[in-house]
Formats: sequence, structure tokens, C-alpha cells
Amino acid sequence: MRFNVKVQEKIARIIGDYFTTNEITSIFSNANIKTNETLYAKWRITLDAFNKLSTEEGFFNIIEQFCHPLNFIEPQYRQKFVEKLNEILAYEFLDIVTTERTAKV
Repeated sequence: MRFNVKVQEKIARIIGDYFTTNEITSIFSNANIKTNETLYAKWRITLDAFNKLSTEEGFFNIIEQFCHPLNFIEPQYRQKFVEKLNEILAYEFLDIVTTERTAKV
């Protein structure tokens, strides 16, 4: 993947702030990506899994899965999560566009 390491790390930290370890590993597991829970910190687990992705499309798909509205009880919580991701993705000239049912990078 061509993304800057710092961008990946910041995204991993944001995901770690919003999701439990089980939620993180489930999303990666559904995409057939093994996670290493011995890394302990949620952001490290996420960053390690990002490094196992071979394509940008795979990365986008994972981000879209994390942004899915069914992952959030409160719509405002999801909106805040997407806003934080967009602040970081702006460094790669990307952003997440959401609807009430989907999210697309």
C-alpha cells in the first residue's frame, strides 16, 4: 500500500479509540485478515492488520466496514468518527462520504 505510515498509524489510533478489540478483530476476520491480539493495544492490532493488506481497495473496504452505520448506536458518534478519519485521510487527498446506510472512501 502506498499510504504514509503516519497516516495509517493515526487511523489505527482513531479506530482503537472507537472500537473494542473484539469489534476490530471481527471486521478484519470477516475480510480474511488475521489479527495479532498479542500486540495488546487496539491501535497496534489494527496497524498490524493494515500492514497485511496488499491493495488500496482492501484498505478502503476495511475503512468502509468500520464506518458502517450498524457499528454505532448514536448517529452523532459515527459522524464524529468519520470526521476524525477525514481529517487524517485529507493528507492522502481522500475522504469518506457517508449516507445513512453506507460509507465510501
